Amino acid sequence: MSVIKHILEEELKRLQSLEIKYRSELEKLPKGSISIKQRNKGAYFYWAYRNKEKIKFKYIGKEESNEALNAIEQRAQRIKYAELLKKVQNDIKEIQRSVNGKR
Repeated sequence: MSVIKHILEEELKRLQSLEIKYRSELEKLPKGSISIKQRNKGAYFYWAYRNKEKIKFKYIGKEESNEALNAIEQRAQRIKYAELLKKVQNDIKEIQRSVNGKR
C-alpha cells in the first residue's frame, strides 16, 4: 500500500467521524427558520418549520427576550454546522474518488 493512499484513508476516517459529529449537533438544534411578526408596536419571534405539507409557527418570545436571542444563536449554529457538514461530505466524495482511482 502506498504512503499516499494510507494517508488518504486516514483522512477519510477523520472526515467520516466529523460527519457523524456534525449530524449529531444538527439533530440537537431546532429545524426551521425564525420569522418575525409585527403586532401592535412590538416584534414577536416565531420558529417557522414544515410539518408534512403545512408550515407551522411556534412562538419564541418578544424581540428583546432571552428566548429570542437564544433562538437566533441556535439558528446561527445550525447554519454553521450545515455548511461544515456539506464541506465534509464534498471532501469525503473527493477522497473516495482518489482512493478508488476514479475521477
